[in-house]
Amino acid sequence: SNRISYLFNFKGPSESVDTACSSSLVALHRAAGLIRNNECEIAIVCGANLLLSSSIYVALSNANMLSPSGQCKTFDESADGYVRGEGIAAIVLKKLSSSISDKDHVYGLIKGIAVNHGGHTNSLTAPNPFAQAEVIEDAVKMAKICPKTISYVETHGTGTSLGDPIEINGLVSAFKTLSNRSNIETKPYCALGSVKTNIGHLEAAAGLAGVIKVLLSMQHKKIPAHLHLSKQNKNIFLEESPFYLIGNTTDTTEWEALKDQMGEDIPRRAGVSSFGFGGVNAHVVLEEYDAIHSDDHIVSGPNIFIFSAKTENALRSYIDYYRGFLSKQDTKFNLNDMAYTLQTAREPFDYRLAVISSEKNDLIESLSSFLRDDISTDKQKKVSIYFNQVKSE
Repeated sequence: SNRISYLFNFKGPSESVDTACSSSLVALHRAAGLIRNNECEIAIVCGANLLLSSSIYVALSNANMLSPSGQCKTFDESADGYVRGEGIAAIVLKKLSSSISDKDHVYGLIKGIAVNHGGHTNSLTAPNPFAQAEVIEDAVKMAKICPKTISYVETHGTGTSLGDPIEINGLVSAFKTLSNRSNIETKPYCALGSVKTNIGHLEAAAGLAGVIKVLLSMQHKKIPAHLHLSKQNKNIFLEESPFYLIGNTTDTTEWEALKDQMGEDIPRRAGVSSFGFGGVNAHVVLEEYDAIHSDDHIVSGPNIFIFSAKTENALRSYIDYYRGFLSKQDTKFNLNDMAYTLQTAREPFDYRLAVISSEKNDLIESLSSFLRDDISTDKQKKVSIYFNQVKSE
């Protein structure tokens, strides 16, 4: 983390966190606290898990922690251990007010986040279900929302026959406490899943992997398939609880919004759990964010849209992709954001096309005109198209 701060000239807090499998979610907790206390304006939270040595594999295998079948079977009767995964994840945190002012794309909101430790248990690696329940309770209380409005929980769900039931017991206990026990909803409305069945256990980066899965699920309003679940673990009891398992499917599941008493949609909300084998537990409550605030923010032109590629054929393919992409977007698609990204976040190449336009349909027609080799300016629509090849020095 210090080298990253050195490279980019970051001058705020720069810290590395190691709490085993809960590391990246603990880092998220730390970063959210710094922003909340105005100790920094922006935070980059990263999680990295690189499999560079066989020694850890040997140690985990000797401890019977890895799945001999090479499949993570979270919540399944045949769960026999976890599967190691490799990956790097990073997200950027800002206050919502700053993000709106800067016209950032907001993927979701952190409503509440909490961290604790399980204290003294039977062994260093033995989980404490009471501590797991408490960290969930603390995060939901901080979020100041009703637990009945949480419709998905991304569990730690490593796929072990002992750990999975303990986690579920803690989750059920937390929701009973939050609902004053007597008022807990027994009709299943909250789905449970684990990204580890899809990509393996990213260990130090596992928490952020779960967060990113939830944010993308909110964006697409779909939950990825939960794999390798054929028969529910006999020690997992979901009766008289609000939870249900997505089930053994290879398809995504539609994430329907819950309704309030007036029949209005409640924002999609989810919890993400991450538990370290050393006893550190973390849980975060996320909420979807409606990025569309006004038509003025969506369309206010004209804008200049810049496309470039290494060859003319590549440019044509690039333009054709964008034309198809735009044709699928809602009429309120944010052209300002697209123009800004094309201007500032794309490497310039020799073959270039620039289009000045203020309306999505006009932009689509301009791109189509280029593909038809007709790049004349339509003054009526106030659209200008410029194509040129520059010589690299």
